[in-house]
Amino acid sequence: PEKKYGYELLKKMNELEFNLSQDTLYPLLRRLDEQNLIDSEWIVDTTRPRKYYIINENGRSLLIDLTKEWKSQNTRLMEVMNGD
Repeated sequence: PEKKYGYELLKKMNELEFNLSQDTLYPLLRRLDEQNLIDSEWIVDTTRPRKYYIINENGRSLLIDLTKEWKSQNTRLMEVMNGD
């Protein structure tokens, strides 16, 4: 994965129809950073300083675990819905 700054992440999330606002995204990024699930750094380019974010190993590991759990829960729900 590549580093992205907040507005890039916001645009991408909204393209994927998550419909997040800046008021939701930036506190979330701050919490993920505090929980050591993402890394962040300020980079100064030709226009202005921007804070860039990237998922780290802790975040990736949690994402994998949560994805497995979601798939397991989804499978169980489908069994219940199908009467298995």
